[in-house]
Amino acid sequence: MDKPALRQNSAAHIEAGMNLKKERRFSEAADCFGEAIAAGENTRQLRFERAVCLLQSGRAAEAHEALAFEVRQTPGDAAAVHLLGVALKKLGRFAEAVEKLEEACCLMPNSADPPRNLGNAYVDMQNFAAGEAAYRKAATLQPGFAENWRLIGYTLSLQGKQAEAAEMYRKCLSVDAHHDGVFIDYTGTLCNLREFEKAEAELAARDRALPGDWQTLVARAWFLKLQGRLEEAIAALGRAIEKNPNRVQDLLAMGRFLEPVDREKANAYFRRAVEVSRRALRPLSRLSASLNRTRGADEPKNIQEAYTLACEMADRFPNMGGEADTAWDLFLRCADYPRLAALPDKDALMRGWLAEGRIEPFWTVLGRVKTPEDRIALVDNHRKWGERVMKTAAEHPVKRPPARTGNGRIRVGIVSSDLRNHPVTYFALPLFEHFDRDRFEVYAYSFYTGEEDPLQKHIRGHATEFRLWPHRSNADAAQGIADDRLDILFELGGPTDMNKPQVMAWKPAPVQVSWLGYPHSLGIPAIDYILVDPYLKPEDPRMLVEKPFELAESWVSLGRTRFHDEFAITPGLPEERNGTLTFGTMNNPNKYTPELVETWAKVLQEVPQSRFLFVRPEGAVPAFRENMAKEFARHGIAAERLAYIPVRGNNMPYYNEIDIALDAFPHVGGTTTCETLWMGVPVVTLVGAAFFERLSYSNLSNAGLGDLCAFTRDEYVAKAVELSADVKRRSFLRQNLRALIRRNPLGQTERFADNFYKKIEEVLS
Repeated sequence: MDKPALRQNSAAHIEAGMNLKKERRFSEAADCFGEAIAAGENTRQLRFERAVCLLQSGRAAEAHEALAFEVRQTPGDAAAVHLLGVALKKLGRFAEAVEKLEEACCLMPNSADPPRNLGNAYVDMQNFAAGEAAYRKAATLQPGFAENWRLIGYTLSLQGKQAEAAEMYRKCLSVDAHHDGVFIDYTGTLCNLREFEKAEAELAARDRALPGDWQTLVARAWFLKLQGRLEEAIAALGRAIEKNPNRVQDLLAMGRFLEPVDREKANAYFRRAVEVSRRALRPLSRLSASLNRTRGADEPKNIQEAYTLACEMADRFPNMGGEADTAWDLFLRCADYPRLAALPDKDALMRGWLAEGRIEPFWTVLGRVKTPEDRIALVDNHRKWGERVMKTAAEHPVKRPPARTGNGRIRVGIVSSDLRNHPVTYFALPLFEHFDRDRFEVYAYSFYTGEEDPLQKHIRGHATEFRLWPHRSNADAAQGIADDRLDILFELGGPTDMNKPQVMAWKPAPVQVSWLGYPHSLGIPAIDYILVDPYLKPEDPRMLVEKPFELAESWVSLGRTRFHDEFAITPGLPEERNGTLTFGTMNNPNKYTPELVETWAKVLQEVPQSRFLFVRPEGAVPAFRENMAKEFARHGIAAERLAYIPVRGNNMPYYNEIDIALDAFPHVGGTTTCETLWMGVPVVTLVGAAFFERLSYSNLSNAGLGDLCAFTRDEYVAKAVELSADVKRRSFLRQNLRALIRRNPLGQTERFADNFYKKIEEVLS
């Protein structure tokens, strides 16, 4: 092609690129500019246009390559240095990004863009104080740009400085009353400060000034939700979405509002957000996370779709920041360990969760520890979370009622939203059924939002008082508990759905204990003790934040609601019926690791013709089966030796298909181990150093089967192999294990309750 034709071709590509850029079709625009450059229009301006579009379209690696070239060509090119820093940030190379953005600040001293992007990089690094300082510099240079003030408010809120954050949001609104989302942030912060009357007044004033404003409707929706008025909140947010149907933040908020009441409708809003945003990261993450939690007949299909979305996120957004935990959870659940290894490491994830004040995801890290340092770091991170919660509680302390006088009975509080048909109640029920009413009063507290089931009604009938507070804030719940003037309070829920362990930070009772719901120290300094037994208590005291509340025998006993004889044990051994010995597990795949699968594979290698059975809903998920087959194949075990029974809920009969259960590690089974033993199936476990590595050690020892506890991986394999050859013992256990449990502490509920209440008297004396 001659030069005039090349120029004409380049011009056409440039014109097309500029039009696509106006339409915000940045990826296509970048490709058009690339064609123009290839056709001979290789100018700095055109290369720069392409780099900007690459950045805008999320193609950060290509943008980095293009901008690094420009900086090499012209080292003092301020605009290129600045955008190179932005590209490095998007790639997650934060230290390099900060270096380039600080250089850009020097090269462009009068521009607010470099310090603002520098602040963004610091926030991604969870260095919020440095981020705040950078945003303040941007605001000084550009005080009339409202976003600068919003960003300062955002970093202040991340540092727990809610009152200062509210002032910055007010400043932002004074610059631009319509600035996207700031009024919502402002009133939400007032609610966090418990200034509900002021928030209501601000909402009313804005209603008068800006009648029908969508942002006021959204702010009111959050105001209502924070007060527990969910139906009204959903209605208000629906009106806002009618006015502004394509605002992604509101679609995502509606999905979050609906999750507790209608998961399918929630998913529909998340899907809509994905469509509107052209598959941006956050909507993908929210849809993936919600699908992962959607139960029902289509659960395997939902898990598979969630996993596929997580793979897309990982491929398109190497630096997922705060959304990485969605992919982390899916890759764990579907046993995709190569993809898991490519995500930010657990320490980076924990830093992000701490920055957001979240403890819920921490349980997925319990199974990832490898070294003593990992375990200590995990404790330290829980402690940091607890200290942050304490700081919030200190801003609004409870009002202490006068000391109680009267009957002299010890008043015990038990707080958990799981006091219903739930695994927590399998073990907690004996405390309500077997307490001496002449010596104790037992108060129960629940934040459960669902309908009362027969078991909750049963507990209500046995407790001295049953407080059901489904929509109370943490502070209000703490005040309500304090008003009951307890002597001791036990927190059983941990950071699971609808529970509020943060309530303990207000110290509503003079003595506070953590028990049962979460196999780790919560880290809240106001919790004095954690309930353990001689087997469960870690040998290294650094593994706990709290002091041990040590029972003489088992830390749990098997309550009658789950552990009864209506669950039939099929006569004979599964090996006799199936013609092959079956190892298996019902533990959550979030507890699996490559090292665990390798150990299971060694057991199968030592026991030829044996198979491994997974009884899990993931068993019907193609990704889980494919990835598990790959992992076992790496250690010489063919896929034909793996079997799956995909069930949720009605799992007890399927223990009849397992000869020997192989426990997970380092995060071992708890409820699962107890169920397995109750169904006559022996469990081989590996005992570790931390609390969550010793649950099965306690269960087995308190059932009279302590010899099935191993202390090294080789010993674990050896015990499993030895047991596989001991048909006589396995036959005996299949027929007699329930009777053995009933003769030991694990199966004696009244004995457990007596030990529990005696320990309370000892601690309070």
